[in-house]
Amino acid sequence: LDNPSQQILISPPLKNPPKFLNNGKSIRVILSDTLKNEVTYNINFGKAVRDNHEANVLNDFNFVFSTGQILDSLELSGTILKQEDGSPAADYYCLLFNDKCDTCLYSQRPDYFAISNQDGLYRIRNLHPGIYTLYFLKDENFNYIKDLNNERVGFYPSLISIQDTNQSLFKCFTFKERSVTNGVLSVDQSGFYVTNISFQKPVKNIFLNSNVLDMNAKAIFNSNYDTLTYIHTRRDLDSFLLYIKVDSMYSDTLSIIREARGKELKPVMYPFSDTKNNKKGENARQYSHDISASLNIKFNMPVTLSDESLIHLYLDSQKVSVPFTIKQSKDDYRKFILQTQWAEKSTYKLVVDKGAFLNPDGDSCDESVEIFTTRAADDYGSIILTNFIKSTFDDYKVRVKNDLGQIIYSKRIKTTDNEITVSNLPEGYYKVEVLEDKNHNGELDPGNLIEKVQPERLYTMGEKLQLKAGWELEVKIQIENK
Repeated sequence: LDNPSQQILISPPLKNPPKFLNNGKSIRVILSDTLKNEVTYNINFGKAVRDNHEANVLNDFNFVFSTGQILDSLELSGTILKQEDGSPAADYYCLLFNDKCDTCLYSQRPDYFAISNQDGLYRIRNLHPGIYTLYFLKDENFNYIKDLNNERVGFYPSLISIQDTNQSLFKCFTFKERSVTNGVLSVDQSGFYVTNISFQKPVKNIFLNSNVLDMNAKAIFNSNYDTLTYIHTRRDLDSFLLYIKVDSMYSDTLSIIREARGKELKPVMYPFSDTKNNKKGENARQYSHDISASLNIKFNMPVTLSDESLIHLYLDSQKVSVPFTIKQSKDDYRKFILQTQWAEKSTYKLVVDKGAFLNPDGDSCDESVEIFTTRAADDYGSIILTNFIKSTFDDYKVRVKNDLGQIIYSKRIKTTDNEITVSNLPEGYYKVEVLEDKNHNGELDPGNLIEKVQPERLYTMGEKLQLKAGWELEVKIQIENK
């Protein structure tokens, strides 16, 4: 008998764990609980039973007995998956309660249970006819109760009637609930001037104050409003206090210890890079640019655009000046976005003179020169999305990700869409996803156990797609109603 405390499961569960005694070819089970009347019990030995000589396992051996005259034999089975990616939800407690039970997951043990396998499959056996409520729990402390914030959950959306035949249910999805109140998850430094503050959930309103005066301090949220980048400009301080109040409910005082000062105090413009086509010249680096994309100019620290006239973009060797627009990224004070109408198969030269960009202390980076080429139109491929069902796609977004997991295309599906063409895609691997977005906030929202709200789902259209130059890949959009 190998590891009985971890391998052997008894349903319905017992309050006090039984003792298991191994005696040669027999196993003795000593129960210290009073058993319920007219109930069928199932002892699943998992992989605990092995022979003495070669350790061969007697897989999934069940011993069933009843405290009444009838041995119940009904079964309930199904599959549970993770909300975020649809992968199997393995090792979840599948908890079955008699009748309607809205809050019992927080307070009482189930009447029956099973554990999902590596494929997310579960089977609850030897059930008595009746009406049941089904929950799923990633039980971190093995007490059959949802009592920890980090325990993932799920639930079947309706009562389940089991009378005279076995039931096989449609797929359910597990999720991690959002905290009712907000709070700080982590604080980390990203260079001398930058502090990143992550929150438990998106922030609606925030109040910031500090124990030191910093007239040029700035704060910016990311697109999900769950991470705040605070830029502090006082170089004479090694530490300071930051007081925050979130959504008029949560407040905290953070002690910010700044990174050691060094050469990173001088702003530096990062060279352009391209893993597929990266060449180095004597005074400049060259890479191949996507004609459908903006040009991202990145720095090692937050900077501001001091003088746009000190930035020059030239086409080919004739030094033809090219008009452009440039603006700071909304999500990152260390990045600027340059846009123009790119010509294909052309050579460009970007010159950034000293004084164009300044860090919070007014320091300028040195002159930077970048020479790069643009790709030809026939260097690209397209992905054509088809098979839209108008009555189904009212609350969905389709998005395409590249091999780095970055979203390079996103569009809310309209009832008038018959097909969508995503063009000018460089060679590479892509993934097509459909995001259920019922509240139109652009996020994959978790469910709510108390309010009985199911999680929004993310559908992946097959595996990674390989796209080559000149190709047109057709992808049929398919989602399950259940």
